[in-house]
Amino acid sequence: MKQQTLFKTQKTDFGGSLLLHKRREKRPIATKTLIHLVLKAETSNIKSLLLYHARIHKEISKWSEKFSVRIFEKAICGNHIHLSLMVFRPEDYKNFVRVLPGQLSQKFGVKWKLRPFTRLVKEGRASVQLNNYVKMNRLEAFGLRPYRD
Repeated sequence: MKQQTLFKTQKTDFGGSLLLHKRREKRPIATKTLIHLVLKAETSNIKSLLLYHARIHKEISKWSEKFSVRIFEKAICGNHIHLSLMVFRPEDYKNFVRVLPGQLSQKFGVKWKLRPFTRLVKEGRASVQLNNYVKMNRLEAFGLRPYRD
């Protein structure tokens, strides 16, 4: 026998490789909770995102300020970008996720391998783990910490 659930569970992951060969579905958006956003790039034509680190950092800051997206941690790695962020209006988040990858594509010739991956992160231990994970990725990208699988 399966136990019945009292509440409907909300899907918390979206995008990236989860969407390969599947229909589109609505991206989960929650205000006032952390969101883990990953943008995975095809690096065959640009070699590495680290070559444009300062300029990508500036673009992220510019668009997060314009759309009122609060960035807690960010890691620009060789072929992907991790962001730990919070939004206060769903429209601002949708605009941010639409504009940032587009601007990075136009300015630096980045081709995106997958659609942006997002995951909602609950408060408490999970949010601390997310921020630590993004920090660890940043250190690994600059060679200050050995890469771990």
